Amino acid sequence: LYCVTSAKGGSGATSLAINLATSFADAHKAGVALVDLNCPVGDAVSHLNLKPQYTVTDALESASRLDSVLLDSFTIHTHGVAVLPGPKEYKQGYRPNIDALGKLLEVLVRSYTHSFVDLPFSLDREQMQMVCEMAANIVVVSVPEVPALWRTQRLIRFLTASGNQEKIRLVINRAVKK
Repeated sequence: LYCVTSAKGGSGATSLAINLATSFADAHKAGVALVDLNCPVGDAVSHLNLKPQYTVTDALESASRLDSVLLDSFTIHTHGVAVLPGPKEYKQGYRPNIDALGKLLEVLVRSYTHSFVDLPFSLDREQMQMVCEMAANIVVVSVPEVPALWRTQRLIRFLTASGNQEKIRLVINRAVKK
């Protein structure tokens, strides 16, 4: 399980998560999944030009009966990746249930050889800690701008204090080509 996150929107975390997932699927010829947890709406499917029938909300609402077959039925496949899209509709203050989120991630890890989570910085502390605990690596994406770097420093401090220091990988994404 690989988590890709940023402390500031627009840093390129979603693009990196998509590119990592499709690269792994191409290189490893293995079962690869991409889950968009961005709330209140996800945008990985718009990057991939997909029109999904189901979203992560459907999977979370079905957590009590979720297994690999049901999970796969909620995904849409492209470029060798099973994509579980983020929520379609804006819901003010929406936060996934932590038990349902845990169950989703457990089924995800059992069902695919490589799973990538587009992880929003907006999850609450308990949810973020749980997801990061389950991750093998946490990729933190930032851009070389002062506000983004300040936010990134605080995010890394939080992740380190939660016992994830060895899992953190920092990516500085260039904002311009100069």
